[in-house]
Amino acid sequence: MQRVQNLKKYITLIALGLAGGVMYVYPYIRYVFHIPLMEALHINNQEVGLLLTIYGIVSLFLYIPGGILTDRIRAKKPLLLSMLWAFVLIFGFALVLTLVTPVPYWIAIIVWALMPFATTFVFWNSLVKAIGMAGEDNEQGRCFGIYFAANAIFGTIISSTNMFAFTQVGFKGVTFSVAGFVLIAILAILFLFKERNLKEVSKTSFTRAELKQVLTNKKVWIAGIIMMLIYMMFTCTTYFTPFMTTVCGLNNEVSGALGVFRTYFIMIFAAIFSGIIADKVFHSTLKWFRVAGLCMIASTILFIITGFNTSPIVVAIVSILPAIFSTMIYAIQFSTLSELKLPKGVLGTTSGLASMIVFSPDIYFDNILGTILDKNTPDMGYLIIFCLLIAICIVIVILCTILLKINKK
Repeated sequence: MQRVQNLKKYITLIALGLAGGVMYVYPYIRYVFHIPLMEALHINNQEVGLLLTIYGIVSLFLYIPGGILTDRIRAKKPLLLSMLWAFVLIFGFALVLTLVTPVPYWIAIIVWALMPFATTFVFWNSLVKAIGMAGEDNEQGRCFGIYFAANAIFGTIISSTNMFAFTQVGFKGVTFSVAGFVLIAILAILFLFKERNLKEVSKTSFTRAELKQVLTNKKVWIAGIIMMLIYMMFTCTTYFTPFMTTVCGLNNEVSGALGVFRTYFIMIFAAIFSGIIADKVFHSTLKWFRVAGLCMIASTILFIITGFNTSPIVVAIVSILPAIFSTMIYAIQFSTLSELKLPKGVLGTTSGLASMIVFSPDIYFDNILGTILDKNTPDMGYLIIFCLLIAICIVIVILCTILLKINKK
């Protein structure tokens, strides 16, 4: 009986991994298809960046309302409706790319402005809640680890298929490909996501007292800031790839392959392993983050020392170390919410507030890092970014220690 329940739990988490993996491909499509997006819309780099800024700003205002609403309803319906809306938007935009030449930029602005209502509003909070409720309190690290491992596997498959579609049809092929995967994810949630295996959610009406309970809880704010810093830490590690091309002299193909290895392949194993360590060894995500954060600091220092003084092959190998620790931390960051000891009925609202804090760097952080690179020589620019990465990790370790002490009291 226990094996059957575990199997159903894993199937649920895998289905959620597919849903979460595909829903954020298109809003962040410039991370892989920056130049093709520019060419398809006949726009410049600044206008490409503006699309993500618009997406981030709209998302910022939807996290808390979406979280409040998520606490009142079960997870499956908002997941399906959100994914259906994403399919309509992406498939519709694919038709526009096929039928209209050139595509007016204002159409893309509308698509990116409407996308948060699919990926952010009730989808994200329902996704986080469903992952957390798939297991018991002492299984949160493993649940998020399995989810992110599935997310990484499907991310690899989706990215490979999108690349093939691009070589065959161009950017419109990529858009049709993403729409197709969204449709597959809808079917997976519809038939594989068994909501009866999850714990009951709150059925009561929303009260101001519940919102106040979340907004005035200092533990929620500290946890949100910790996760925001983790998101910024992970963003900084994505600059390893251009660093090895610009400074170390690796060609785009090799550095790009290493980037895929660090982003997706490592995630598959590191996410599950990290969840097991948090649950079984430290019995606390926060305690594990303190140790992993110190390891991240040490490995980044090693990367800096080797990055400017040794061969590209050595740098490529050493770059894997901080990538492992950053991925292990990033993959299970939302399991920290389970350590706040808040009622399950306000989990969606808590997730909404935390997410608003966590993903706020989408609006400004890439611009800051880009400005650092533009205003300095490549060597100095990347050195500043990597030193900033170390500083972020130090603050993460400090805040985890503070939150643990608050919990103890």
